[in-house]
Amino acid sequence: MNAQHYAEIKKGPTSWNAFVRVQKAKDRAWTADLQGANLWNADIWTADLQGANLQRVNLQWANLQRVNLQWADLQWADLHGADLHGADLRGTKFSGVPIRPGDLLEQIAVAIRKPGALSMRNWHTCETTHCLGGWAAHLTPGGIEFADKTSDHLAGALLVPELAHLFYGGSDDALEATEKYLPEGYTAPEEDQ
Repeated sequence: MNAQHYAEIKKGPTSWNAFVRVQKAKDRAWTADLQGANLWNADIWTADLQGANLQRVNLQWANLQRVNLQWADLQWADLHGADLHGADLRGTKFSGVPIRPGDLLEQIAVAIRKPGALSMRNWHTCETTHCLGGWAAHLTPGGIEFADKTSDHLAGALLVPELAHLFYGGSDDALEATEKYLPEGYTAPEEDQ
């Protein structure tokens, strides 16, 4: 970890982003080195961490909303409880991500059409009711354990990035958006009378 980088990020996102702009103006290939830093409960929303080395960083309960994490290295980072709503995770490296089943989108599309199976207000309400990200974790071997080690949002976003933009929307939007993943000839189950 670079001590100067650590001191700057602790000042907050406005100061950090100004620091990053100066560094990148000097050297376009510059990247932050925060490997092993303790950013527990840090409020660094909107920070530019593109390409940063964040291996083994403690980001438990950190506010990472709208953080640019493109191409960042978050292998072995502790993200339990971190708020990653709106974070840009394209190309980001993570460790321990379970391999999703090839038909996961189809499984989710079918599962959420069962009466009472979809609740976009809650990650999990029971073994049979989940949001989209919850269903992704529930239907992926090792998915629940990965969510427990990182965060619910991150697990869902990494397992089904195609659906992540729907995570904070309504159930009707989720049902409509997943219609294209239903198997050919699918018939929805009828509501219990």
